[in-house]
Amino acid sequence: MIDQRQSERRNHGLLTVVAGGSVKCTLMDVSREGARLACNRYLPDRFYVLLRPGLKRWCQVIWRQRGEVGVKFIPDPNQVRSGGCN
Repeated sequence: MIDQRQSERRNHGLLTVVAGGSVKCTLMDVSREGARLACNRYLPDRFYVLLRPGLKRWCQVIWRQRGEVGVKFIPDPNQVRSGGCN
């Protein structure tokens, strides 16, 4: 089978802490756009991962399957401005 992904993937196999309860997961298939996480607990639809001290990335779940989730990295919702009037 030919891999048709647009970005190079890397397997880190590192445990990472996920916001919303400090859940430990295994970080796999990391690319510029997203990652795959293996976890034995339910993860919310949006959360952040600590990739290393001082570096967190917000995630949106795009699929779930048997203890794994696929996520895409999204902008930090705390830094996104609303489109309201000034």
